[in-house]
This record gives sequence, C-alpha cells and structure tokens, in this order.
Amino acid sequence: MKKMDSKGVSETVGYLLILGVVIVSISYAYMHTHSMIEDTSSKFKAEGLRQSFKRIQNVLASSTYGGAPLQSIQVELHGSFWIANDTYLRILSNFSSNNSNLFEGYVKSLNYKYEDIEIVLENGAVWENDHGYKRAVEYPRIFVHKSYKPSPSGATETIVVIVVNRYVQDFSISGEGSVRLTFNTTSTSFQVYDGPGTVTITVESPYAELWYDFFETLPGDCELSGNTANFTTYYDKLVLSEYDIVVQSI
Repeated sequence: MKKMDSKGVSETVGYLLILGVVIVSISYAYMHTHSMIEDTSSKFKAEGLRQSFKRIQNVLASSTYGGAPLQSIQVELHGSFWIANDTYLRILSNFSSNNSNLFEGYVKSLNYKYEDIEIVLENGAVWENDHGYKRAVEYPRIFVHKSYKPSPSGATETIVVIVVNRYVQDFSISGEGSVRLTFNTTSTSFQVYDGPGTVTITVESPYAELWYDFFETLPGDCELSGNTANFTTYYDKLVLSEYDIVVQSI
C-alpha cells in the first residue's frame, strides 16, 4: 500500500477547514441579513398600520365632533377588521356626598389584526399590540383643564371633559384588497355638571395597563387591578359628551 504524502494531507485538511469557515461565514451573513430584512419589514408594517389608524381616528373625529355625521375612508385591507365587545366604561360622579352614575355600559372597540400586529381604536384612543408588546399610539379623549374664572379674584376652576365613543353595531371584514369604511354618528348627548365634586372613570379593557399609563398623565388618583383601570379627579365643571357610532364597509 502506498503511503500518502503528509504534505498533501496537510493541504487537503487546510483547504477543508478554510472551506468550512467560508460556508459558516456565508450562512451566518445570510441568516443575519435575512433577520434584519424581516425585522425592517415588520417595523414598516407596524408603522403603516399606526398611520392608517391615525387617519381613521381623524375621520371618526370628523363624524362625531366635526358636525358631518357620515364620513368614509379608503384603506388597504391585509387582515381583519372587527368590532370587539371587550371594553366596559363606567363614569361615576360624587357631588355633595351624593353618587350619581353618569354612564355605564360596553363602548366596544374597532380592532384590526395583521399577522402578529393588532391595532385598536377604543373610545378615541389608538392602542397597539405588536408581537405581545403593547403601546399607546394616540391617547383617549379625556381632558382635565385648569382655567381662570372671569372675576377680579383671578381664581381658577378645573374643567373635566370626557368624550364617550360607543360602537352600537357589530361589524367584521377580512381578506385583502381596498375597502372603504364608513362612520356614521347616529346620536349624540351633551351634558354639563356643575361642581365642586369628583368624578371616577372605570375602564375594563384588554388594554387596561395603557389606560392606567394615560391616567397617570392627568391630575388625580389612579389604580390598576387586572384588566380594570380606575381614575378619580376633582372638578368644578364636568362636561360629558356621548356619541353612538355605526361602522360599515362599502
């Protein structure tokens, strides 16, 4: 048997080692590049959904507060729209030691889901759930303002404004393509309550932690327990606006 030259063996082994390193490097580079592309694509999709829902929120605002009840918007559908019956709202006022239930009921939410990204329009707020990470895109329409009274004393008064957007009809659509959504405000209610007093807002929602984060930005007391967020604040004047909204596709 002929003995193989040790030099030839060394060159062969060296070549195989170099080839292995090159293959591993190329594979790693491909996997890293592919992961970056997927991550960038996911970020663009999420940002596109955020911008779409901001537009939808503006159209909804025109329907409710803008004086033109019937509004529509063209959007690209690559998933599912539906009305979810998961959001419960209670507004309780305490005036002169008397509790008064100003509003209580399901206000529902308009949800959209594409792959692992969900965007929700809930009582004026826009929430996002991106692969399990929840964040606020736009805050609810609840305001606490301090203003000066028109008097020589220069005293201030606290005005609390609460806007309730309630979806009153079920709706769902899924698939791909262009779709036109219509928003029709079918009824409105506007009430003003003079204080001094306190108002407590209770929200039961899958996005209760985001409600709690929002309530923390307002002057008052708030707490979070499971899927329920509570907020209590003082008022001299309380303004409560309610809007019933029907969402359809054409």
